[in-house]
Amino acid sequence: MTRLTRAILALIVAVAPILFMPGMARAEVCASAEENQAFQLRHLQSRLVVAALSCGQADAYNAFVTRHKPDLGRYGPRLIGYYNRTGSGQAALNRYVTGLANAAASIRAADPVGFCTQTWQVFWDLEQDPSQLLTLAAAHPISSISQPALCEVSADPSQKQTAVPSRGTAAQ
Repeated sequence: MTRLTRAILALIVAVAPILFMPGMARAEVCASAEENQAFQLRHLQSRLVVAALSCGQADAYNAFVTRHKPDLGRYGPRLIGYYNRTGSGQAALNRYVTGLANAAASIRAADPVGFCTQTWQVFWDLEQDPSQLLTLAAAHPISSISQPALCEVSADPSQKQTAVPSRGTAAQ
């Protein structure tokens, strides 16, 4: 065996355990501002779906979907686009949405009265001022399910326009 071959094998043996560690998370790709809003809206919608099913708020949820159908229709494809752009695909999106639903149900199970009261307030606020949808979505993340970091894009036209994660902006 040549010296180069031994060096390459030693490198592979040293790096392989790190690359294939169980539970090792892939680095997340940052999200554009529009994708970030789509994640926030999906978090809120997951809370409201659980409220519809478990708090007797189905009529309020149906009114929400009817009133905000254009927004839901506009932001849904942005979420799909994020998963397609990052190479994760539909299966990862499905896992994410399922995780949100499970997390929202856990929040409801831990504090049924508080959860249902809070979601009634959100439905009421949206009924009074539908333009607050994105503001309310940003204010009600499901903390146990993270969202990708928000990308920063250089405003300097002389620099190549590349997106990099901004620090401290990942919603929890």
